[in-house]
Amino acid sequence: MAFVVPAEIGHAPYSAPLLGCLPGHFEVIQFIAVREKISPALSEDCWLLFAEGFGGATGEIRLSQLDRFVYRPAPPDEHAAVPLCELRRWDFRLRPLLLPSEVRWL
Repeated sequence: MAFVVPAEIGHAPYSAPLLGCLPGHFEVIQFIAVREKISPALSEDCWLLFAEGFGGATGEIRLSQLDRFVYRPAPPDEHAAVPLCELRRWDFRLRPLLLPSEVRWL
């Protein structure tokens, strides 16, 4: 499954239920934060969401960052594996997890 989602999914409180639910239903969950607009026609910044292995579960969410969107047939291999316990510490907010782990708690 793949979706283009609003970048607000990285910090909006309304995304917490989705971020809490997905790991219990898919083997792989990966968000891709894209810095530049995916398309100039879009009025909002967007991220990409990939989920595979429906019916399975995972203990982590993968998080990747790209400067710009370039089509690929699969999500990037380069990603941070964020354990669910870390995601819970940040109240299911992904945006702080884009920072290097050594500066998150400063």
